[in-house]
Amino acid sequence: MRRLAIVALAAIACGALTAHAQTLTLAYSKGATYNYTLHTTSDFSIVAGAVTSPVKSDMKANETVTVDSVDSSGVASVSVTVTNVSLTSTVDIGSGLTTSTTTIPTLPPVSLKMAPDGRIVSVNGVTIPGNHLSGFGLGGNIASAVLPDNAVKPGDTWSKTYDEPSPAFGGTIHVTARSTYLRDESFHGVQAAVVETASTTTISVDSKAATATSTVGLKVTEASDATSWIDPASHRLLKTLMTSSDEMTMSAGGPAAGAIPGLAGPFTLKGKQTFDLEPA
Repeated sequence: MRRLAIVALAAIACGALTAHAQTLTLAYSKGATYNYTLHTTSDFSIVAGAVTSPVKSDMKANETVTVDSVDSSGVASVSVTVTNVSLTSTVDIGSGLTTSTTTIPTLPPVSLKMAPDGRIVSVNGVTIPGNHLSGFGLGGNIASAVLPDNAVKPGDTWSKTYDEPSPAFGGTIHVTARSTYLRDESFHGVQAAVVETASTTTISVDSKAATATSTVGLKVTEASDATSWIDPASHRLLKTLMTSSDEMTMSAGGPAAGAIPGLAGPFTLKGKQTFDLEPA
């Protein structure tokens, strides 16, 4: 009996040592369509001088992703349409909290370019940082785990770091992301790979306005945690969950800022977001 136990333990140990490594990438075919349900929440405070205003939102919607084309490197051009939007907002405009619910049949479509490792290369033609965790959804935001460049197995980790210019105003964007292949898990009948990416994004902008005498300063920090379920066989994103903490500070200077009292700020936006994308 003892011998059988030793043999069993040895077999388990060998199995752990020879865990199957596989390539985790996203692949798209022209004309393919994917349907999801989307749920996002946000809880922010806007601080302007001595005034603090809370802003909360809760949005549910349907999302359709259509692949328009795929280039030779595997980067897909996709169109994202968000429909049946139900948005509940709570704000304080100085007279107490006000809550309202808005329904929107269809939001303006968003065009994205997606790399095989889950990075969003551009949104509506505007280039963004290589692994900035953005993507499908309202305003183009999704958190998709950043996938590895080589075959991996559960327990493996990998990191990616980028320094890039801000596409809109100048300045710099620095992104660090550390990902972990957590486990394999059955999800809607598919043996999915579960990958988590913890990332930090910092944006610093100090730009002159069109008059060349006014300036805009912008600093953004974001810490996010995204967990994605990937189908290794069909190379598609099945589900993703994200939480993030964000802080943005903006200030303005020069004649344009002085023309309107209080415009120079600074203004601070600070809070948290959640994102949940599920197959429809």
